Amino acid sequence: MNEVTGSLSVIDYLQGAYYVVIGGVAILTYLSAKKTLFQPLRAEVFKSQLISMQEIFDMLVGKQEHELGDKFHFDLALNFNTLQLYDEFAKDYFNVKREYENDVAPYMLHPKKIISEEYLLSTSTLVTEHTRTETKDRDFIKEPTIVATKWINYKYEITTIPNQMDEALDELRRIYSNPLLPKDLTLLLVKLERRINDNVSAITELLSDIGKDLPTKYPNLDELRKSDFAWIQNEYIERFEKIEPISAEIVKYIRNYLGSDKIFEV
Repeated sequence: MNEVTGSLSVIDYLQGAYYVVIGGVAILTYLSAKKTLFQPLRAEVFKSQLISMQEIFDMLVGKQEHELGDKFHFDLALNFNTLQLYDEFAKDYFNVKREYENDVAPYMLHPKKIISEEYLLSTSTLVTEHTRTETKDRDFIKEPTIVATKWINYKYEITTIPNQMDEALDELRRIYSNPLLPKDLTLLLVKLERRINDNVSAITELLSDIGKDLPTKYPNLDELRKSDFAWIQNEYIERFEKIEPISAEIVKYIRNYLGSDKIFEV
């Protein structure tokens, strides 16, 4: 009786061991198959990431502050909007319209505009043919007191975005819209875009402040004609928030992610 019981115990033990081994082999086989199955997908994800990261490198690597500024065309944005401000002032104060080739100001060739909420509210009334005519006539015929009050409380309300800047921002958005990019990298690229937009807003704020001083700075048309934009550029530099630190942060993240600095370490 004891021998039979012992024989059954050994059989049970062997069966248990058999099932454990089989189960282990099955699990290992599944894990190996899973790894093999998802390997092509991981390769495609990494390939997509590499393409986007290369585009980021082309945009940012090795560029100092002034080169990044050129990439996003801040000088062009400042010049267009300053010209727009001066044209508005000359028209209001001196009843003068600057002459341009084909009678089109350069900033008018760039359709992207940022318009203040106040301006939209003030122009949201129903426009009829009659009011259009009145508005056109008022462009050059304004009451001096109304003009003076406007410039004492001046606010620059329509900011022109150069086509070149708009295209550069579209490129940046296209890159960070890649859903396969690491989340932290996407957040850094959005941070860069936000800094660029802040510097565009700084143009609007600067020209609002400068506009209030134009009647004093240019009391007559001769003074206005002799003016240049250098002093406004200097003012903008003082307000400009640097983008190079964010650019460096992005490049550092990508290098760490790829481990490019450790490839040749022994």
